[in-house]
Amino acid sequence: MRWHAHGPWLLALLLHAAAAAAEPRPEQEATLRVCIGDQPIPPYLTHDPAKPGRAERLMIEAGRQIDIAVVLLRFPPGRCRQMTQAGQADLLLAAPIPELLDRLDFPMRAGQVDVERRVARTALVWVRRATTRLDWDGQHMVGDLPAGRELLVGVRANQLANVSAASALGFSVDQSGLTVPRVLRMLASGRFDVVLGLQEEIELALADGHAGALVVMPVALTRQDFYAAAARTMGPATRQLSDRWWSQIARLRDRPEHRD
Repeated sequence: MRWHAHGPWLLALLLHAAAAAAEPRPEQEATLRVCIGDQPIPPYLTHDPAKPGRAERLMIEAGRQIDIAVVLLRFPPGRCRQMTQAGQADLLLAAPIPELLDRLDFPMRAGQVDVERRVARTALVWVRRATTRLDWDGQHMVGDLPAGRELLVGVRANQLANVSAASALGFSVDQSGLTVPRVLRMLASGRFDVVLGLQEEIELALADGHAGALVVMPVALTRQDFYAAAARTMGPATRQLSDRWWSQIARLRDRPEHRD
């Protein structure tokens, strides 16, 4: 009963603390908080401070060179999206898919997302079992398609770019696998017809297992760029910081030290 008596007071205190955390503070004017997810995506994200990934190094170094402290927040993707919308993160590492273009501000140029200010570029590739006759011809999946149902595509949980791409083709999507190795094991066991994933992440996972059992289709589905997209709630001062930072990322991204 005592908890019920203090419940409204505790709730008000928590709401006040959350609102205060979201407000810009003078000492944080040269800080950008970027939510990047909590799963490694090698070689771009390792979540290992001793050996940061390509994208982690780029974002931090671009900030350092223009006197902006870049703080990388590591939470599940769904939580990252919530934090960005709530003002608890300034930017979110994301692909410009329709579901996010309406909710986040990507770097733009002449009315289009500015590819020069991307953080990373990869490809979405298909994987099949070596025993199945399926292939992607650049427009359609061809070969021995399942009879009486849509093709079932496995993707790693919470990879919205992959889910969006597969769904747009009319395929059914299963994102119950939490890691790429897990998704590939599920494919090998017959859980899915094919898997769709980020090229480097798929190649690294295949190198650790499934040799000969799984095959990457030679034609990728699409190129996929990722950006540090800004929260719509971002204030003018933080917006200026992010604009400068985006431009510095463009200057540094293709240098050898950020491609290794």
